[in-house]
Amino acid sequence: MLFNYLTEENIRRLDYDGNHNVIYAGVAEPGTASSAAGWAIQRYTYTAGDLTLVEWAGGTRRMGSIWDNRAALAYS
Repeated sequence: MLFNYLTEENIRRLDYDGNHNVIYAGVAEPGTASSAAGWAIQRYTYTAGDLTLVEWAGGTRRMGSIWDNRAALAYS
């Protein structure tokens, strides 16, 4: 993962679609609710088992996305 700025205290979350073709990885400051706009979220897309695309929610590494909305967010 590209979360170079992680600390041991940060919250980390992983989720995937039912086919394991898309994996979501999120990080936030301690105490951030999954419904709060304080997450940096990456989307990893796999095709035929190979990683083909890595994107950030909102096109940025900033912690401003909502984890609960990860599947509906725009990525680039």
